[in-house]
Amino acid sequence: MTLEMTIQHWDFKSGGGYRYVHKADRGTFGFNGVFHKVRDNEFIIQTFEFEGAPDMVNIEYLWFEDLGDGRSRLRGRSICRTSRPATPCCHRAWKGGMTEGYREARRATEEHVMDWHKQRAIPADLGVGAAGIAGPAN
Repeated sequence: MTLEMTIQHWDFKSGGGYRYVHKADRGTFGFNGVFHKVRDNEFIIQTFEFEGAPDMVNIEYLWFEDLGDGRSRLRGRSICRTSRPATPCCHRAWKGGMTEGYREARRATEEHVMDWHKQRAIPADLGVGAAGIAGPAN
């Protein structure tokens, strides 16, 4: 399966939001949400909505666990209105797209951190990660 992801909006702060689109062989799928609470390197509360299943908004709680060496583990809990996926098709799309979505979010976060370092003349090899997502620079 070929999957292309485009981040259309990313405002990673309390009260900010996001929107991204996955383009796959079988169609284009949009996702959006709001960052309700962001505490750097610690905790996030956000909503998540697959635009193909309107009114099926999840609330997600995400915690970062420091693993040392500039690495973190992301733990989370997602709460849905129902325990059943909107359709079997949505379930398959979510299962495959979630991994790719986190990969793309990490890539975007790492780019943001590198831009932040450049603007402040901070050496990138310090391995500082925004919100604990990015690991040490190689």
